[in-house]
Amino acid sequence: MKISSQILLGSASVSLVSSATRNQYLQCDEEHPGIPMPGPPAPKPEPISIIQLPLPPVTQSNAAGACSAAVNPRGTGCIGVSTGLQSGDFLPDGKHVVATVLFAGAPAAPHPASIYAGQQIILVKTDNTTFPNGDPWKCITCGVPDANAPGGRSTQWDYPQAFRDGQRLLAGTEIVSCGDNLLTSEACTPESTFIYPIRWATSAAGNDTGPGGSMRELRLHPDNVHLGFNSFATSADGRLAQFGYFARLSYNAAPTSGTPLAPRYDLIRVNRLYDPHGTPPISWDTDAGTLALHPEAVTVGELRGFSGSGREVTYIGSPDDGWTVPWLLDAHGDRGCYFGQQVNGVAGRAAGIPGSGDVDDPEWNGQADPRFSPDGTQIVYWQALAVAPACGGANPLPCYASREPGGRTERMMLATLTSRTPLATNGSLTEEAPDIIPWATAYVPGETVPAITGNYPPEGTYTLKGAVSGSAEVEIVENMDKTGVKSVAVTYHEFSDDGVNFLRGTENVTASSPTLTLNKLEWFSDLERVGPTSRGTKVTSPEGFHLEIDALTNIFNANGTMTTTIDGVVYKQPLNGA
Repeated sequence: MKISSQILLGSASVSLVSSATRNQYLQCDEEHPGIPMPGPPAPKPEPISIIQLPLPPVTQSNAAGACSAAVNPRGTGCIGVSTGLQSGDFLPDGKHVVATVLFAGAPAAPHPASIYAGQQIILVKTDNTTFPNGDPWKCITCGVPDANAPGGRSTQWDYPQAFRDGQRLLAGTEIVSCGDNLLTSEACTPESTFIYPIRWATSAAGNDTGPGGSMRELRLHPDNVHLGFNSFATSADGRLAQFGYFARLSYNAAPTSGTPLAPRYDLIRVNRLYDPHGTPPISWDTDAGTLALHPEAVTVGELRGFSGSGREVTYIGSPDDGWTVPWLLDAHGDRGCYFGQQVNGVAGRAAGIPGSGDVDDPEWNGQADPRFSPDGTQIVYWQALAVAPACGGANPLPCYASREPGGRTERMMLATLTSRTPLATNGSLTEEAPDIIPWATAYVPGETVPAITGNYPPEGTYTLKGAVSGSAEVEIVENMDKTGVKSVAVTYHEFSDDGVNFLRGTENVTASSPTLTLNKLEWFSDLERVGPTSRGTKVTSPEGFHLEIDALTNIFNANGTMTTTIDGVVYKQPLNGA
């Protein structure tokens, strides 16, 4: 089960929204009237229409000139079979989305089409129209002169996002601007486009040198003047961790310290989204041997975005703060038998056909950060086809050929919520967020980043009661240095937080970190979940499931097995090396 925190920027309150990947949409209060359903009634399933958005034509080779006139008669570039696609969000007009792609096969300079090379940012039409040259897409960064990027150009334009002025984009750690011109206009040419780096000063005042602090996963706040980001840190027990931050963007036309000494955006009034004195997510009573969970506690593992109003740190929220996605889930979260609606589900069938290329083909995997349109009626998302080593070879999962143009293995989709009334979008900006977050910690350049300690119960055995019924017996073992938890063993006794679904069985996990980024888990599980409409189990092999994975390489390697079965459907672990 995935959990995403929704944290109010102006207060210390927090609500948790959980989503489960289950292609059912049941009203417990209707189908099982004797079972209580907390919160308001679940929304009815709604009609969703899905189309695929156009991308540049595909060349089968990256050799110079492979993107020939036969492949693209307009001479506006090609992408490879592996497209490097990452879709972003909508422009404020709701008729364009921004995306990153990897151009391939461009002819050598000085050919005019030589600019369509490498990673670039494009706009894609969503309304079945084209730009003046006849293409349904437009490259924004292709051919931008070096003089217009005096701070250099990034090689990682991930998570492209549009400012609400329609003139700028955030991509990676840079801002791409067309000045006073709309990005969609003919006046937005390479010569009028500028690329500015974003810098976070981490050295003490008077000694501000170098490129500043390292940032990742930047997310633009809807007010256009703030953004959130993450930066790696370490935990007290030596494992890789990170903090989330919130800061104001300040354009600096002529910086006098730090690098680059070129026009840039500086981050000022930086908040570390961490409260060392706040309510912990779990509390304990060692005398009574009990545990209690506090879902209202403010904890930020990784900042992933903002709600539509910008008042909350959340996952991907709709403009009216009423919905979240990748599964379409209302703001009250899953409850009873409501777990949300699968956006790319097809009415009348429980699962898609592998290799069909249909919108619900299970071989096409949903990727990060789907986005709502400004009026709340559409969702753009992107998918990647399962390819080796995730399939084929020694892997029992077969690889299926792509049915997309040129055999490309990524695609961008547009889902329209056809029964929804468009939200009012008059172009006004969201209310500006405060520079100071009361529950956060003001960041002081030059300070030592604290180790993430975390609050956890001392070693011992505790009882956690279900919110509705049952209990769990929890045994905690600390590591040798008493700086963190080494292992947790839990026995569930008809444990239920909703009075509908019940857990029984055991689970035991021991964790270690031989290096800063390497995690090793020794996992034993024999769990069963029973509910009014379904049953699930999670069982490891008798010798256990032994996993190691490096956070920087993300390559799966395990001994033993872990098998999850939901209503008779068996899900097995990935193959090693995937």
